[in-house]
Amino acid sequence: MAGNAKGPAREIILGAAKDIRRRPVMWLLLSASALPLVFLFYFLVPGTPARWYILLLLAGYSVCFCVQFLFWCMGVFLYHGDSKGGSPNAYRKAFAGMRSRSRPALLPGLVTGVVAVFAFMAAQMLVSMLLSFLLTGGVSAGSVFVLTLVHFYLSYLVADLVMVLLVLVPQMICLEGGTRVEEVFRASYTLIKERYRDAMVLFIVPELVVRTLFLGASFAVYYVPGPGLIFAILLVSMSLLEGGRTAFVAAAFNRLYYRILEEESKKKRKGKDGKGEPGRGERPAKRSGGQAAKSGAKAGKAGSAGAGKPPAGKKRK
Repeated sequence: MAGNAKGPAREIILGAAKDIRRRPVMWLLLSASALPLVFLFYFLVPGTPARWYILLLLAGYSVCFCVQFLFWCMGVFLYHGDSKGGSPNAYRKAFAGMRSRSRPALLPGLVTGVVAVFAFMAAQMLVSMLLSFLLTGGVSAGSVFVLTLVHFYLSYLVADLVMVLLVLVPQMICLEGGTRVEEVFRASYTLIKERYRDAMVLFIVPELVVRTLFLGASFAVYYVPGPGLIFAILLVSMSLLEGGRTAFVAAAFNRLYYRILEEESKKKRKGKDGKGEPGRGERPAKRSGGQAAKSGAKAGKAGSAGAGKPPAGKKRK
């Protein structure tokens, strides 16, 4: 799989883009769920007094992220239903699925929000320390501008190195029925770890696109008259971009998840034919605790499998 990393990732990206175009309302729902997070992180927190900064960032971000996380789970259900043919009541069924898993998703969503804050803060500090060495000898104004852009991008990309390991948590909750935080986190970590290169490509592509458009929107608002209109345009555009990014991640990692199931199924069939081992069709996160991690680790050792569709006979219970 490592030798053919670009092919599977490209195929999944194209498929996820088709999924998003097919369900534009999901993009709008995810954008609406991202509004509180965007407002808090980009508009409220930067002006907060120092003594309240960390508390508001940790508590506020994790709560706002949890709202978006629940609709992320709805997107997982919706795109999963589309992969099986879809239905006229797809949105209603996806919302019902999200409601049924809202309790198990609540705590993982809060924890993921806290992890995201710490990862971003640590990334900012590391990138700042790295770039400070480049500034010790003195630089021109143009170089400072370039380094500012580099700092902007690297802060998010370094944080993504950590966050990508948790990107399958919604699939583990919605499609595998995981209920415990440590179980779904361990399952996501072990499954992503074995195919980290493909996962990073799928995670970084929308990140780069969204952050670039963020910059474009920030520069464009200088030509917009009135602070109120500037605020409204930035808030709406950033929310739409965050919603689109989340929709892409939900659709793309659904497809990656199907590939994982295919790889696991092929390996188990091969093992059964060679050694007579039972257990065909068992899924990674249905088993609790350490068993989920062991299964996830085993799933990634097979070669490249077919294209991101649910394997035959693999139906979510």
